[in-house]
Amino acid sequence: MKKTIFAFAAIAALTFTACDKDKDNSSPNQNQLLGKWTPVSTKEKVTDTKTGNFTEEDLEVYAGDYMEFRDNGKVYTRFSNPNEGPGFDPHDTLAYTYKSNILTIDGEDMTVSEFTGKTLIYTLEERDGDDLWQTTYSFKK
Repeated sequence: MKKTIFAFAAIAALTFTACDKDKDNSSPNQNQLLGKWTPVSTKEKVTDTKTGNFTEEDLEVYAGDYMEFRDNGKVYTRFSNPNEGPGFDPHDTLAYTYKSNILTIDGEDMTVSEFTGKTLIYTLEERDGDDLWQTTYSFKK
């Protein structure tokens, strides 16, 4: 009887251990990026790298704008800009990759700070002389 109970306990322990190993605790991958994302906010921070002084600004997001990541390695976008005037086409198609929290769109690397099934936040850093521009984009699915 003791052997049967021990065998049952061992099998149960192996079963629960196997279930724990089946869980996917990895970070989101490129496949989870697929689909249409809507902008929630865009924040721009410009820092003078010599003095450390900076300015921050919330940029406007517009209804109907989106980024749609597809499994063909392309992202289809619509970003409005009312300042562009007649003839401006807000649509674009660009190549992208996502690996190890780096989202690369059209050759520009962006650091992903949050990526879940419903939220995507990434920052693009650019330098212009002594100025460091950090633009953080927040999207929802």
